[in-house]
Amino acid sequence: MEELRKEALMQLAVIEAIHEVKILNKEEVVEVAVKASRSREELLRRMTALNTYVALQGRREVEIPLELLRGEK
Repeated sequence: MEELRKEALMQLAVIEAIHEVKILNKEEVVEVAVKASRSREELLRRMTALNTYVALQGRREVEIPLELLRGEK
C-alpha cells in the first residue's frame, strides 16, 4: 500500500508540473486512488484519467472530484 501511495504522489507531482497547476485536494486524491486500486497498473490507469481531466480544466488550481477515482461518474 505504501508503494502505491508513493507512486500516486509521484504521478500527481508530474501532472502538476506538466500542466502548471496545483491540485487542491492532493492528499484526498492519493488516499482514494490507493484504496480504489488493487495494483500498480490499476493506479496508473486512474492517474492517466486524472491527467486528462486536469488537462481539460484549463485552470491554475484544480479540485479533483473524488467520485472520478472511485468510478462513480
